[in-house]
Amino acid sequence: MSAIRRYGPPSLLIALWIPLHASGDPQILRNIGGPIEVEGNRIRGTFVIALAQLPEGVNSTGTGGACLIADLNSVAIPQNGGACHDDDDCTELPADVTTDLPIEDQRWYSYCVKPEGQPVGRCWTKAGGAYCNKSPTAPWSLGPHPVPVSFVDMTAVFQRTGMSAIAWRVHTCLNPYNAALGKDNPWCGVGSEKDGRVDNGPPRSIARTTPEPPRDVHIQ
Repeated sequence: MSAIRRYGPPSLLIALWIPLHASGDPQILRNIGGPIEVEGNRIRGTFVIALAQLPEGVNSTGTGGACLIADLNSVAIPQNGGACHDDDDCTELPADVTTDLPIEDQRWYSYCVKPEGQPVGRCWTKAGGAYCNKSPTAPWSLGPHPVPVSFVDMTAVFQRTGMSAIAWRVHTCLNPYNAALGKDNPWCGVGSEKDGRVDNGPPRSIARTTPEPPRDVHIQ
């Protein structure tokens, strides 16, 4: 098992790999959003559970996880115009991607992503649980993890939005340890992330790919 120690702002990643094993005991950790990988119309990202220092990190056993989120503001998803101060400003999503869906995990949800040190951010949207890899109660091991576990197809999001290119990024959350309970507070992945420690990976714009139509074959 290996771990990444990271110092500096989210745009800088200086990694030192050393032998380490996650113990499940609380320690100062960070959940770092990584880059987006693309295979045609399928995507996957990475998040890294890493040792950190205060105030960058948070005391945690390492529960939480990550989701892929998309900038869909150009098609009014959510419907508040895009600017936000916190997640509560990003709740006005169309019914066909929220309340009309009978299964909670299929519903879309938006998060406020703010540049470091800035009071105003922009809403980014998760297109359902298929874009996530979360563990609200069992600690993650130190090191990198995929999000989601396998590449996920973006075709349904392109079809719903009509967009020809969509910017995606990894949105992470790490649960803080609660000494009175003897475990992490399970906010990430089960409800509000207001008290979890979040991070956002670099955005990547991905154009929709259209399969080539079958060619006629003439045998002479």
